[in-house]
Amino acid sequence: MKANRIIPWVLIVSAILLIFLWLRSWGTPKSISDAETPVAPPMEVIPPPSGSTFDRYYQAIESGGVSQDGIPSIDAPDFVSIKDAQIFMQPDDWIMIARTPKGIFIAPQEVLVWHEIINMPWNDTENFVFSYCPLTATAMGFKGENLNFGTSGNLLNSNLVMYDRLSNQYWPQMLGRSITGSPPGLELNPHPIHWSTWRDVTALNITGNVLTTNTGFLREYGNDPYGSHELRSSYYFSDAILYPLMNETDEWFSKKIITGLLLGEDHFVTDPIVLQKVGSYTFQWQEETYLIFWDDGLRTSRILTITPYPDLTIESETRTLFSPTASLTWDYDGWPIDHETHLQAPFYYDAFWFSWYAYFPDSVILELENES
Repeated sequence: MKANRIIPWVLIVSAILLIFLWLRSWGTPKSISDAETPVAPPMEVIPPPSGSTFDRYYQAIESGGVSQDGIPSIDAPDFVSIKDAQIFMQPDDWIMIARTPKGIFIAPQEVLVWHEIINMPWNDTENFVFSYCPLTATAMGFKGENLNFGTSGNLLNSNLVMYDRLSNQYWPQMLGRSITGSPPGLELNPHPIHWSTWRDVTALNITGNVLTTNTGFLREYGNDPYGSHELRSSYYFSDAILYPLMNETDEWFSKKIITGLLLGEDHFVTDPIVLQKVGSYTFQWQEETYLIFWDDGLRTSRILTITPYPDLTIESETRTLFSPTASLTWDYDGWPIDHETHLQAPFYYDAFWFSWYAYFPDSVILELENES
């Protein structure tokens, strides 16, 4: 008799518990540990007009062998201070570094190689897409309202094709613009990301935030699926090109790092090795003046628009730029010191030579001359 009374109570309690858990699942957001990437809206990719420039790009897209979001973006990044990151970073680790209104942010290459995109805040109203394509060695940032990108699983000229989660349209990283949608050709607002090493960053004694492996995903962080940056037999040093290209050249070694500059429909290339020797170079194009200079601290190329301040000088010891005429000072990122006027950066980034040429075969190679 007791057993018969107990069984109904067990069933009742179990039913109440199941209802409670069901209601809780609706009302409580999932934590990052669930590692779920936002699902794209049920919208179709809208092909560009047949025969257009964007159609040429669209037709040249290749599958990267993974599905959409098969390489998951990091949508809730975890950062720690540079001081706290010392316990897991090594001096020779390659990193990517960006300056935003919220501070300096650093992504270790051996973490981002597994994700390729970080979606994070730019300021209180805009978002920042921190993107990296290992096949083309391109680290690029984009800022704007409602930006939220994922990996499409496709490649163009071996380069990451992102998709935006609002419309599901395609945005090749190196173009910085859409190639599908109605209309195609929408442009992103670029923001530079620079390559460096952990040794160089820590030597500068800067304050910043470092991406951790607390991504919510299980990956072999510390191992690069494309090989080591120190082994000459790895992908990064070989002449192997894994996917078809729209344009090819043998003018330089395919994996040579170049700095590319996009000014509207005009494209320019500088050689960082030459720039390191020259130090700086002033470049004028269509009524604008650009300062191309070598950052000895991070060992990277930088480009800023300096049209209103053609007398700008580089103060390497303080890592600042100074205009004697205007009596104004900026840091190397073009951020003002003791005033409010920013120096704007044009659309530029480092890339493997083969990938840049595949997109922009009409590029002009700038012959840098020492101006000191």
